[in-house]
Amino acid sequence: MQRFIFTDLVSPFHMAAAIVAARRLSDGPAEIELRQVPNVNGEFLLGESSRTFGPLWVHVRCCRQPNNSYFTWALKFVCFILLKWGGRRSRSAVDSIWLGHHTYFKPTALAAVRVRDLPKVRIVAFEEGVGTYGDMAHHVWASRLVHLSFPRTKYVLRRVLAKRIFVDAVSSVMTGSADDGDLARVMRWMVENLYEGGLAGSIDLSEGDLRQKRVLIAGSPFHALGELSRDEYRAVLRKVLRNIEGKIWVKPHPLERDLTIYREIGVECLSANLPGEAVVAALAPVTVVGFGTGLLRTAARIPGASCIDALGEMPPRFQDNLPNSELRTHSSRNWRRVRGFRT
Repeated sequence: MQRFIFTDLVSPFHMAAAIVAARRLSDGPAEIELRQVPNVNGEFLLGESSRTFGPLWVHVRCCRQPNNSYFTWALKFVCFILLKWGGRRSRSAVDSIWLGHHTYFKPTALAAVRVRDLPKVRIVAFEEGVGTYGDMAHHVWASRLVHLSFPRTKYVLRRVLAKRIFVDAVSSVMTGSADDGDLARVMRWMVENLYEGGLAGSIDLSEGDLRQKRVLIAGSPFHALGELSRDEYRAVLRKVLRNIEGKIWVKPHPLERDLTIYREIGVECLSANLPGEAVVAALAPVTVVGFGTGLLRTAARIPGASCIDALGEMPPRFQDNLPNSELRTHSSRNWRRVRGFRT
């Protein structure tokens, strides 16, 4: 039986993109291990569990550090590279072990396998979200937000480890090359099977509520990370509300803690831990508003949905701090930007 081990998973998108990659690469029954790490708040997205998804057996695990010492995984890395580049790996697909990480091959992931299993190992890279397409300016800026050190060095190493000399397969769900329904199906399965309580009771679709009136706002983490003051973020939200009509929900970002700001402006707040993609699939809103989030890319695949990127409505002080990144070009290619909000 094929095995898939995905490491460094933090967000719902990570989880779903990993499962999508396994579904595409598996030839039949397979075992998937999803290894979560804590987010910047020190919390895990999900509890540990095991569920079936068609022919796949999915295990969710909580991991705080590699199972091996740095010396052990470094030794494994050298052995793996010699096997891979020397053409000594097993050619059997039935008992292969796929190691997955977002965007690039992470050598510490080899801690998950035994030395004798290294000939069976294949590497798959999946998307982490829009951050996969950011350039150095974007990554330096994002690293500063969460206080990561040596961002430029890490960016260069990650670009090298993303090359096909290290990676055997790349799975994409954002660039349009994938089956559009794949991500939505996986997200719905995740909510129904991995989230306690699921979507039941989280979203009130009252009788007679027409889809044409449903609006979803994807919350921003920027005020939680100190890039915006509370008053600045509230002013932006109020500006958005003046330009949309209908039944409005806000899906907060998982990093947000102060959710009273949404009650103050009079909108219904959903659970921050629910995957935004699953919420969009359940609501099927006619309008989705976000602030540079990859959720807009997913929502754009719903027929009739208007996706509004309101990042340009942020205060000038915030705009001046944004990197002149290739990520903006990627965003403008992949979802519709609507300007001209009334002030």
